[in-house]
Amino acid sequence: MKKILSLALALVCLLAPHVARAESSKTYEVPVALKHATSEKESMANKALSPVAEVKEEGGKFTYKVYIKPLNFMNQQGNLTNLFVLTGGRREATGLAGKGEYTKSFSFESGAKENTVDVALWVDVMDQMQGGTPGAGEQKARLVFDWSQAKMTQAGESKKTPEAKGDKHAITILVNGKEVKTDSPAFIKDGRTMVPVRFISEALGLKVGWDQKTRTVTVGEGASSMKLTIGLKAIVRADGKKTAIDVAAMIKGGRTMVPIRAIGELSGAKVDWNAANRQVIIQK
Repeated sequence: MKKILSLALALVCLLAPHVARAESSKTYEVPVALKHATSEKESMANKALSPVAEVKEEGGKFTYKVYIKPLNFMNQQGNLTNLFVLTGGRREATGLAGKGEYTKSFSFESGAKENTVDVALWVDVMDQMQGGTPGAGEQKARLVFDWSQAKMTQAGESKKTPEAKGDKHAITILVNGKEVKTDSPAFIKDGRTMVPVRFISEALGLKVGWDQKTRTVTVGEGASSMKLTIGLKAIVRADGKKTAIDVAAMIKGGRTMVPIRAIGELSGAKVDWNAANRQVIIQK
């Protein structure tokens, strides 16, 4: 027994240094600028970008976080609503809360210290100028990081922490058995689950349009299309038939939110609610 205990202790001592190195992390402040996709000129949105990005290195991965504030464009205040990383394949950066005057941040991962990251930007003012559909005014640009001027702000061994269980009040959405993330959290309003209209196009495969003048969302095409006007408790089909709904489409946090059950069922999908797990279950 003593020999077994001695062997176990020896193994722990041998493995411990390797475990510690695997869990080490470093955090950097890295100067960053937003430039045109094909030139060294600054992008219009560079004025909205914090000149310093936060980059965390851990486990062989780098998590980049850039901070954004509202910007003025042609005497209008605009907001960068979405950022997509194009380097290594198109993927959407995670939108998070910002700090101070930089009211929003975007976070994405990479396997290296990147000097240049190709991105696509959605700015609400540009979208409105191009017809109002989210992403209609998409602009290409480059995030340029100056690692030669980077400063390490934190280094050390990261302690293991229990895995986060997440927000017990969060709503998850399953489409054909697979969880689908939304760019803005779903929420319940007067007993109805509201989701961002962009989710409708991505998860249900329906084309979505936006009329800024009438503040009306169009979902679908042709004879099967339907319209929802902000503040109006009705869905109007292409043939003029109206379907009353309990909760009207609304704008929250810069996102157009619509009742998922009404749209899902009118488009032919089956929509159920699992109260115990706070899940919207869609079969189409």
